[in-house]
Amino acid sequence: MNSFEIQLFRDGVWKTDSIFDDRELAETEAHRMEESSRFGNLRIVEETYDPNTKSMISLEKAKCI
Repeated sequence: MNSFEIQLFRDGVWKTDSIFDDRELAETEAHRMEESSRFGNLRIVEETYDPNTKSMISLEKAKCI
């Protein structure tokens, strides 16, 4: 199971703003947010659930927008 987090860079750290289960939907929302000056730097991080460790692991830092 994969999830896609939109993260915003604020106060010197990346903070999760929203989580999606669909990459295309996450990218659409990120582009919408990108058009607004109130969000600043953002990125999409793809994570997957590892049943062996029973935890979420980061697969890729998809893009800094």
